[in-house]
Amino acid sequence: MLNNTAFGPAGSAAFATVNGTFNYSVLPPSPWWAVSPASGSVVVAGTSLTISLTFVKLPVVGLTLKEVGLPSGSSWTIVSDQLNETVHNTGSGMVISAPNPVRLNFTTHPPSGFGLYSIIGSGAPANGGGGVVLDSITGSASLELVFGPLENVTFHESGLSSGSYWWVKLTGYSRVTSATPPQVHAVSFGANLSVLLVKGRYTYQVGVGAPQFYRAAHGGKGHLGVPAHALSKNLRFKLLTSKVVFKELGLPSTGVWTLKLTGPEDLTYDHTGASLPLRLIYGIYTFNVTSSVPGYYPSLPSSGTILVTPPTPAAVVFVFNKT
Repeated sequence: MLNNTAFGPAGSAAFATVNGTFNYSVLPPSPWWAVSPASGSVVVAGTSLTISLTFVKLPVVGLTLKEVGLPSGSSWTIVSDQLNETVHNTGSGMVISAPNPVRLNFTTHPPSGFGLYSIIGSGAPANGGGGVVLDSITGSASLELVFGPLENVTFHESGLSSGSYWWVKLTGYSRVTSATPPQVHAVSFGANLSVLLVKGRYTYQVGVGAPQFYRAAHGGKGHLGVPAHALSKNLRFKLLTSKVVFKELGLPSTGVWTLKLTGPEDLTYDHTGASLPLRLIYGIYTFNVTSSVPGYYPSLPSSGTILVTPPTPAAVVFVFNKT
């Protein structure tokens, strides 16, 4: 597989390559242009090839943006690096020029203390943290941007070991059918996680990063409303474990045998008795069994691996024989 990129002004762009079958894609010079074909496949077999491309300048349409929720006279800004365009406004609406069909992204900049909650309009707008992506909107379009005050929401966890990685995913929802609400994904390695959210309604889900030895035992998912004051949620995580019984056969009742485990946790036990029940964190372990009791061969098996998973308790049996 070869990767090659060619840039060309008006006219042509050329490069040399070996024989073979290659896929290609073409990027127009800006969002204001469309190209056909935009991608394809070509077979190189010892002779020069020419691929003809047709560029067409897209028509210009007006994309109307209306704000809801900001105090009267507030200054808000739309920035589209893709179109190299920045529009400031102190009124309730603005119009930006866009190619038709509309395929662009822009960022909203409301006044301090406010954020974008939802987008109401046709097409396929997506909203993530104030960044808006529009795709396949044909012709002039109108979008309503719903802003609201930002509030601080803090999640408090308990039960995780120090330094564990955990996350919270929040998705806004609206009673307005055509609204596109925000999605926020935040992570933490500490006991607390604070997120600035626009006033509104949200569902949330929490989880633990790899290795996933914990699950949420309380407050793992739910919904919350962000009111005009700060709020917090308490979460409790539970360590995932399963029962494993190690059984010894052959040693006298007072004989001491040693079990060493290596895996998600490294453990060593010196034990007297035929049975050693343990609760182990989920995962793959290697084990090693020894004994210093005179007159006995090493156990069979003396080592091996075991997969600890729910829900059935596992058992490992090893036998000592007299010499």
